[in-house]
Amino acid sequence: MDASQFLAQIDHLWHDSSMISCAIPLLIMGCAGELPTPAELLAKATAALGGEDALTTQFQASWTVTKSVKSSDAGNDTPPQEEIIVKVTRTSYELKVKRGQGHLTLFHTGEFNWMQLPEHTNIPPVRISKDRLHQWDPIAQPHLEFLDAWERRPERRTMGLVMQGDEACYRLRLAGSNDPTFLEEGAEFVYLSVITGLPVTHESAANSRSGARRITRFQDWEPIGTIKLPKHLTLTEINGNVRLAQRTAMSTLKVPLLLDVPQNVKEAKNPNPVVVPEEPSFATETRVTPDSTNQEVIEPEPTAKPVDPAKPSKLP
Repeated sequence: MDASQFLAQIDHLWHDSSMISCAIPLLIMGCAGELPTPAELLAKATAALGGEDALTTQFQASWTVTKSVKSSDAGNDTPPQEEIIVKVTRTSYELKVKRGQGHLTLFHTGEFNWMQLPEHTNIPPVRISKDRLHQWDPIAQPHLEFLDAWERRPERRTMGLVMQGDEACYRLRLAGSNDPTFLEEGAEFVYLSVITGLPVTHESAANSRSGARRITRFQDWEPIGTIKLPKHLTLTEINGNVRLAQRTAMSTLKVPLLLDVPQNVKEAKNPNPVVVPEEPSFATETRVTPDSTNQEVIEPEPTAKPVDPAKPSKLP
């Protein structure tokens, strides 16, 4: 059975919900044909997300983000929540986080990334690294998470078929880097639904010190006009913290988003590095990251297990 025949059977079964839960894993385990190419998977995912034109949609969305409570803290307090409002274009976003006494605002453009602390701090905007924004990207632009990973990783390979929960997925390995803020030798993994083509899970490149990955799980994709966005996200950070994000509102921007980059941000030559723990902070202190040039890059096996145990997919 080749890939086209396999997909045809999947599409046929998709119309029979009573059969799909049991039939798909059996089909996958018995499928020995050629896997779709990365380019074919990209085309299907792009179409599923709304197409090239829809991905340029400018919109505003609101999210409620809850940090999971550790078992030792359970029963003490209500899990802390953050209210987030984000305005998005294809190449930029403004993300405002309600926390404490004010709003922490993060900005991203193709050339400058910067942060504005709450007004009561009287601290001017400061330029920050792309890594500093990376954890917020799935919340700001979940529909672009896979496409951004694709753009910065020129080495692409379809690894196999796996199950992510109840979802049958193609596992796509993206390696190499066109972005100096990411590990050049590392690899990211994207899991795309066999049925819909939509992203199910994204695993970042492994951290050079801990080997851990940031993991984003997408749930409940739904059409918003011409574009599809997930209703829920589960975000596991490199430090192990888990955040649950729920989209509460969404609207199209009638006036294009224009970000006016402050002059002091333009003149700043050295963006602030990543703050540890890996989440934005109201504090202005930064910690110098150690030189990783002599460190071995750890690339552990991703979390998903192959469907067919007789043919496990391993990292090359």
